[in-house]
Amino acid sequence: ISVIALLTIIVSAMAATVILSAANGMHYNFMDKLASKDFHAVIYGYGRGISDYESLALELKKLPGVVDVRPFLDQQALIKGPLGTYGVMVKALPKDFYINDNEFKMRFALIRGEITNVEWRHALLLGYNLAENLGVSVGDWVYLTLVNDDLLSLLQYKFKVAGIFEAGYAEYDTGLVFVNLEDVFEVTSEEKASLAIRVKDPFQIEKWLPKIRETSPFYVYSWKSLNRNNLVNIRNEKVMMRIILTIFFIVVCFNILSTMMATVLDKREEIGILKAMGLRPKSVMSVFLMDGFLIGVI
Repeated sequence: ISVIALLTIIVSAMAATVILSAANGMHYNFMDKLASKDFHAVIYGYGRGISDYESLALELKKLPGVVDVRPFLDQQALIKGPLGTYGVMVKALPKDFYINDNEFKMRFALIRGEITNVEWRHALLLGYNLAENLGVSVGDWVYLTLVNDDLLSLLQYKFKVAGIFEAGYAEYDTGLVFVNLEDVFEVTSEEKASLAIRVKDPFQIEKWLPKIRETSPFYVYSWKSLNRNNLVNIRNEKVMMRIILTIFFIVVCFNILSTMMATVLDKREEIGILKAMGLRPKSVMSVFLMDGFLIGVI
């Protein structure tokens, strides 16, 4: 009976550990992808961006906790391929970022194409779901349609598919496109950009935000504020998981209790002999408490 009680606790603890580890691992992986797409904090200027973004970037790099600062631009667009036209989010970053940034390569793994040995101009990276929907592969040409400042004229540009990535997140694989920042500057005829910031620990971004906001006169958003709805869903999932595990452990506790009661009933004769020899009821109880304690420790 003690062996059954021991196995019950082992299996219960194992199940709880596996459930918590799997859930926390998926949540961490999901949040890590959210933080990597929008960086850990972003600074948006007025209109199309910050005109003197390079000077502000140098000031931000001096702050404690700031690891890297990059110019970028976000813009919604239409992308057209042989099989249709789709709405996408275009993210423009400097050319050297795509080639040299190992964190980006890890988060958005290229499954086709190579960007280190190509002329990274008028080229783009897109998710594998989007590539399948458009019916394109590496080396094919697609058309990006951007909206001009007056919101009336549509600007269509031809881009070559340099690579196809897999992020493991449907929203990115289906609706995200990376292009060269220089190409966007050429399209808009002005060099204005927002700034993306990386800090030491993205999950503790609140620790570094006050200093960043003091340095920047523009809007500063953390990756958590930009993905508030997704993080609320994760918190709700964790609450539900705690409730389910609580009920699970209540069942386990009753299982262990019934096992210990069975042990007492099985040892009635031995208990009677010990009590006849002068063993007190409290001492009998302490024997079974020690038995349960040792099973729990093991």
